[in-house]
Amino acid sequence: MIFSDVGDEIYHGGQLRRGCAPEASPCRRAFLDHQWGYTSLGRQSWDPLVIVAAVRGPEAVNMTEVDVGYRNLVDTDGANFWTAPHSPADEARQSQLALVGNASDGWRQARADATATLERLLCTPPRLSYTTSHEALQ
Repeated sequence: MIFSDVGDEIYHGGQLRRGCAPEASPCRRAFLDHQWGYTSLGRQSWDPLVIVAAVRGPEAVNMTEVDVGYRNLVDTDGANFWTAPHSPADEARQSQLALVGNASDGWRQARADATATLERLLCTPPRLSYTTSHEALQ
């Protein structure tokens, strides 16, 4: 299980709403129809970051996997804490994503690059049109 605690400052969907894809695009339609959590920059990106990292590797979104084998514990207030295993038998199949970049700029460039990657993926037209893929399923 991979967690992401940095998705609150990485956004996706802003370019979709501004027209990088036709209105018939299912991704764009979803962003136009569903306003929850949307700002002018888009939506916060915890889940999309983890998905891209799982499929293309953490480097695809300027991240690295850290705390591999640690365990994420959540307290009653919802705060989470990463705890190291006490023994090899105690290792968990959990880790978290961490930004790669320059801490002196607050990882601004790493966040901007991750945002650009998500936006590029959302704005890329599908290889098959909806009609073609729907017909292929018939």
